[in-house]
Amino acid sequence: MKKPKDYLLREEFEAWLKENGIKTANQYSRLGTCSGTGYLYYDVIASFLYYGEPIFAFTVLEKWYEEIKKTIGSSTSPITYWNRYKEFIYNKVDGIFTIKNASNVIPDKDLNAIRRSLKKNGLVPLDGMNPLIKYLGIDGFIKLAVESSLFINKKIVDDRFNKISDAIKVSQTPLPARRCHSKSNKPEGWHVGGYYEDENGTRICPITIDPNGNAKVCSVINGYTGYNLNVKLEEKPFQNYVISHIWGRAIDPRYFTNLWNVVLVPAWANHLLDKNGTFHLSSVLKDTFKSICIKYYVFNCKCWSDLKMSGAPVCGGKAQTGSYTIQVIGCKSGRFSGRISKETVTLY
Repeated sequence: MKKPKDYLLREEFEAWLKENGIKTANQYSRLGTCSGTGYLYYDVIASFLYYGEPIFAFTVLEKWYEEIKKTIGSSTSPITYWNRYKEFIYNKVDGIFTIKNASNVIPDKDLNAIRRSLKKNGLVPLDGMNPLIKYLGIDGFIKLAVESSLFINKKIVDDRFNKISDAIKVSQTPLPARRCHSKSNKPEGWHVGGYYEDENGTRICPITIDPNGNAKVCSVINGYTGYNLNVKLEEKPFQNYVISHIWGRAIDPRYFTNLWNVVLVPAWANHLLDKNGTFHLSSVLKDTFKSICIKYYVFNCKCWSDLKMSGAPVCGGKAQTGSYTIQVIGCKSGRFSGRISKETVTLY
């Protein structure tokens, strides 16, 4: 086996690290061997790229992440290094012919056992979003996604918050929620006898079930802004936008039509917000949206106990810092729909 410092794509990777302002690259060469093979993870990944098998390369990347997490932990520096290398592979490697030291590629036959093992445990699919991410860069992708989205005016959000709070205080006023299909959703609560119960079994309020997924959300937005989103495609005021519940929990009436949890996101970006798991870009994008909502809507000034919540919704701490110029839909004026303004939100 080659020494750790002599891995495939090392020259390209270290050049990319320097381009991104990362001065020390030596720690990246100590991230281990693909279990059961005797080959460095770097070389297995690069060899699969060389043979035109990116699905296997990306699957090994995820296997590598699980190996680091199992042996070292998920909050350590190697995870940061892994994320950097993954970003490099997904966005900077321009195909199999860019490998300069191709004579060191692992022989094709030696990869067969790895292929069989990966196929048995499931492969990571190719993602059509990757070319866009590669073209914009991760920072550019996130900034464009946020600044292309449509947020709701603060006054509207506050009014809706108060209406939901009042309904819960009365406790006999039904609130809309998305249909819950099974009690397997217990961590988020579920619907029992026409009521919503939280994860502790506490009855929150009576509910009405939304007829088609987001009809009540569209109705609430229309009532405040004058923009009717619940019409056929060619009549929609915002084309190729998706109503996104940033914290999810649409079966919970406290989240479903509470507009601090709702952003109109371009369809190409909403795809990533819908992803689950450890996918790095998805988690950063979600946390960036959450952080902007938390700051713009001033979560720490809201009385969350009025919603029978123990505190404000939180984000995971992976938000991309920086200054964002967000688009905000305002209140309607008479027969005229609300104007769209721009406001700046800075994340530190």
